[in-house]
Amino acid sequence: MSFQISNASQKSLSTLMVIWFTMVSALFVYVLVCYMLLSQGGINVLYSPEILRSTFFLNLNLLVWAYLFAGVVLGVGIVHFKSAYAKMVKEILAQTFESKEEEFNTFKTRYVTLMFVHLALFESIAILGIVVFLTTGDFTTMVNLTLFALAGFLVVVPSRAKFTSLKG
Repeated sequence: MSFQISNASQKSLSTLMVIWFTMVSALFVYVLVCYMLLSQGGINVLYSPEILRSTFFLNLNLLVWAYLFAGVVLGVGIVHFKSAYAKMVKEILAQTFESKEEEFNTFKTRYVTLMFVHLALFESIAILGIVVFLTTGDFTTMVNLTLFALAGFLVVVPSRAKFTSLKG
């Protein structure tokens, strides 16, 4: 399926890019706010960062569990996104449409749903980082978990290539 994107379709794709960029910007805002809290001494943590080193389940410490959660969510999210994207393309290729514009709009609608579900999934990694920071003051772990989330965000970025040269 290859689209000749009309001006209206290009505008809607640009809107999707703005929404995606805004959500990515939120990740950087999280880091900036946490950095400001840390540098200004405006955070009263409940626990020492050493609590992250205490063992929890299966004799692994909490820090390992946080990174394990992030890695699993990121890995599963990427694999699921790629398989769902491929399935969506195959289903759209199997359908017949009256116009290329209708085909584009159908694809865009389904892609937006897929994108937002996965953005929310990857955002959960950054939220875990914020929780770790607010409870322990561990800025490094918060930044690392936010970078995990950013990696997931980069997988689902809406691009012209995903909309113009789709292969089933």
